[in-house]
Amino acid sequence: MNPKKKILLVEDDVSFISLFHTLLVRAGFEVFEAHDGQEAETVAVRVNPDMLIIDLGIPKKDGLAVCREIRKTEWGKKTAIIILTGKPLDDDILKTVMQVEPAYYCVKGDLSSDDFISKVRSVFEEQVG
Repeated sequence: MNPKKKILLVEDDVSFISLFHTLLVRAGFEVFEAHDGQEAETVAVRVNPDMLIIDLGIPKKDGLAVCREIRKTEWGKKTAIIILTGKPLDDDILKTVMQVEPAYYCVKGDLSSDDFISKVRSVFEEQVG
């Protein structure tokens, strides 16, 4: 039997993190939480997640800076990243975000619960395929 995929969910909004945590656990994933950038890096080093789902606008260290640091690690080079944020994508954000090679860039208000879980599963399916 395959071990559960580990997901690090980084979000400072308590209601969002609670919702996404619940959805991911129900979908069969092992979920770890961080509420700011410094905590995210600490937890990531400890658990080496298979996926990082991160908001850009988190305190102490922004989401992109966290992604850059994780990409520098050996295990972080293969960690899938989904950016889940309230910021609509524009050309400036796109150029910056592409440096960390996210699997998806999702705007929170534009994504249903089912779509969110489908995107997470599709990333893991692509890694196997």
